[in-house]
Formats: sequence, structure tokens, C-alpha cells
Amino acid sequence: MGRGTSTDTSRSANPTCPSKLLPAEWIGQRAHDTFREAHQRLAAEAEAEIERLTGFAVMPDPVALQLFVR
Repeated sequence: MGRGTSTDTSRSANPTCPSKLLPAEWIGQRAHDTFREAHQRLAAEAEAEIERLTGFAVMPDPVALQLFVR
């Protein structure tokens, strides 16, 4: 899909758009919440497996952690 061809493209490019400006059926927040819940359930085991395989501890990325603050 080309740039500017759909209003949905601009919404997905700006996930911080105020909810009052989004259509009622927009699923962005629900998708974010689903991803965050899956990450919370799987992170500890995944990190332990990475450490087991590589011998290195997984270090949290402070920038990426900000995605989960919302």
C-alpha cells in the first residue's frame, strides 16, 4: 500500500493518536495489549533459553521497555 493511500495507514504509523480520533472498530490498543500479555507470559522462558543456548544473559533494552509502559 502506498503512502497516503489510506487513512488506516496513517493511523497505524502513529499509534499514539488520541483514541477519540480513531474509529470505534480500531483494534490498535487491543493488539498492543495482546502483544504485551503474550510477552509477559513468554519472556522469562525465552530469555532463559537464549541464555542456555548462548551462555549470555539477556539484557533489557531501555528503549524497548518504554513500549510496555503504556
